[in-house]
Amino acid sequence: MQQYEQYVSQYNDFIDKNRIGNQFILQATAIEYSSKNFRILKYQADQTVRNRVILIVPSIFNSPEILFLGKTGGLVNKLQHLGTVYLIHWQSITDANYSLDDYVLELANALDILNNNTKELINLIGHCIGGNLSIAATVIKPELVKTLTLLTTPWNFTHFSANYQIQQYLDLDKNIQLLPVIPKIYTKILFFFLAPEYFNTKIVRYFDLDLEEDRQLFFKIEHWLMSGYDLPAATYFQITKELVTANIPACTDWQINNNIIDPSTINIPVSLIIARTDKIAPMSSILTLHKKLNRSTIIQVEGGHISYLLKNAHGKFFQMYKSWFEEQQ
Repeated sequence: MQQYEQYVSQYNDFIDKNRIGNQFILQATAIEYSSKNFRILKYQADQTVRNRVILIVPSIFNSPEILFLGKTGGLVNKLQHLGTVYLIHWQSITDANYSLDDYVLELANALDILNNNTKELINLIGHCIGGNLSIAATVIKPELVKTLTLLTTPWNFTHFSANYQIQQYLDLDKNIQLLPVIPKIYTKILFFFLAPEYFNTKIVRYFDLDLEEDRQLFFKIEHWLMSGYDLPAATYFQITKELVTANIPACTDWQINNNIIDPSTINIPVSLIIARTDKIAPMSSILTLHKKLNRSTIIQVEGGHISYLLKNAHGKFFQMYKSWFEEQQ
């Protein structure tokens, strides 16, 4: 208990003294497009790769800030060496009927906008559930996407089902059935049940850090984890009922405007990033997708769903990805 109280005190002190959580906005060189539901932020490339277009689709659960964190910069900063990077910034959506399908259609619209503006095919990168959106958008707009990269994206949701049954047994959804927007805590509970021991492990890991810069980065990640986004009711219940319970992606039962979201129709190079200790997108979940894709390459790296981005953004992970990416250009 004493260690926990010390951790909370140090975390609160760091948050009070530091302005964090907005690097993805501050580092943008321009706003390429803005609408009610999303913006496209631009991060200018190095001169040598100006014509390459990269579009990142982050998770809808948290801000894109995790893609900018690292001791010497984040993944986006490294990707700027490969091309001009664009980032989808999902806005706060309060429409109760706004579903995961609507996110996909917005992304398909973003592909059109970016292609019209740059006259280039798009190297699409999806992070976590942003990868699911990217797969669906690629199926709908295959002519606009040059390569597809999926950063720890689950496709087979079998591993979630038992954990969601606990949430159902506790009847945690009974008080949110009529809410237009579902508080972020409900999504966090679902993730918590995947690894309930994680919080204690995290505190021990923090006090094992010797360098002050490592502890500061740790708190920045914690702040990102705690922030999160509320979700439209239709999106939340589509995730829990259709993705988690019915497993519609793996069963090829996901359909959007008469488009069956079938990965086997994707005929461009796809890179699948797998983190060895990932509980949210374990290897079994991603291998199901790998078997359906025609031209996919697996890049397996050390770390978990989040830590691999931070540990490897400037090391083995990025070098492996850079080699694959440049082979496809």
